[in-house]
Amino acid sequence: DKLGQLLDICRSLAGSGIVYMRNRRKCEEIAAFLRDNGQSASFYHAGLDASSRSSRQKAWKDGSIRVMVCTNAFGMGIDKANVSFVVHYNMPKDIESYYQEAGRCGRDGSDGECILLYSPQDVRICKFMIEHDSDSNELDEQELITVRRGQLERLDKMKRYCTTTDCLRGYILNYFGESKKVKCGCGNIRGCSNCEGEFEERDITIESQKVLSCVYRLAQRKLSFGEVVVANILKGRADAKISAHKLESLSTYGIMSDSPLIEIKRIIRFMEDEGCLSKNEYGSLELTSRARAGLIERKPVTMKVLKQQSGSDLKPSKASKALVGKTSRPELFWRLRTLRNKKAQEANMPAYIIFNDSSLRD
Repeated sequence: DKLGQLLDICRSLAGSGIVYMRNRRKCEEIAAFLRDNGQSASFYHAGLDASSRSSRQKAWKDGSIRVMVCTNAFGMGIDKANVSFVVHYNMPKDIESYYQEAGRCGRDGSDGECILLYSPQDVRICKFMIEHDSDSNELDEQELITVRRGQLERLDKMKRYCTTTDCLRGYILNYFGESKKVKCGCGNIRGCSNCEGEFEERDITIESQKVLSCVYRLAQRKLSFGEVVVANILKGRADAKISAHKLESLSTYGIMSDSPLIEIKRIIRFMEDEGCLSKNEYGSLELTSRARAGLIERKPVTMKVLKQQSGSDLKPSKASKALVGKTSRPELFWRLRTLRNKKAQEANMPAYIIFNDSSLRD
C-alpha cells in the first residue's frame, strides 16, 4: 500500500519533503491525492513550461508548499537546506541516482529521513526502460550490448540495496569503494532501518540445499533459468516454461510448496549474495564452486530475517517514530513554522534563512 504509506510519512514527518516518482502522470496524481488528504503538495516535471516550473520551485523553497512530488527533473540547482525527508516512491535505476537524490535531505545538519518504498515491480519497469532506451539508438550492436549490460548490473546492485539485511550506509560506502568491508557502518550517527531493525538468525540449511539442488537438477538436463522459474519449480507452480520443458518431473518440483513464494525468492537472492549462485549473461542461475559446501558438504547456513511480531507487539513505523523524536510539541512547531513562512515572504527570502527547522524545534 504505497499510497497509504506515503500519506503516513507526510503526516508523521515535520518540515519540507521531496517525493520522487518515475513518470509525470503519477506525479500529478500523487500530488492531488496528498492535497485531497490535507497535505500541502505540488508537482514538478519536465513537461511543465518554464514559468510553471519556476513558480513551483520558488513556492517550495519559501515554504508555502511543503511537499514537492516530482520526477528526477527536480533537483538540479536545489539549494534548500532544511529538507527534512526524501521519499522514493519508485526504486531508482542505480545507486548513483539514489545517492544524489537522497543527499538533498538534511543539509542544515538536522536529522533527515530517506525512505525508499520498494516493490519488485520497480525492477521489471527499470529493466523495460533500459531495454527500450531511445537514447541508445546511435550505438552499434556491440556498444549497445555493453552499455545495457552495465546498466543492468547497476540495477541489480540497486535491487540488492533494497533487499539486503545488512547496514544500508555500509552498503553504499562499499559500493563507492570508501570502505573495504563495513559490517555496521552507522557508527554513532542515527542508524539505518536495518541497523535499528529487530533481526534474528534463522537456520535455512535445508532450504538452501533444496534451492541448490534445483539448479543442479536443471543443469543435468542442460537447462538454466532465472529466479522466477526456479522459485516456481520449488513452489510447485505451473507456468509456460515449466510445462514446455516438462519440469514437473524434476525431483525438486514442489519440494518447498509449504513456503511462501516471496520467501523462496529471498533465499535464492541470499544464496547469490553468499556466492553459491551466480547469473550468466542471460540472467539464468548457475552453481558456483562455493555451492559445493552447501550441496555436498552440507555446511550449516543461516540468514538474517525480521522477527515475527504479533499484532500487540507491533511497533510504530520508523516514520511515525520520527516526529516524536524530532519535536515533542508538534502543534507549537507548526504555529512557529507558519509565522516563519510569513516573515520569509515579507522579507522575500527563503524560509530557512529566517529560522531553519532545527532552530524551531529548539
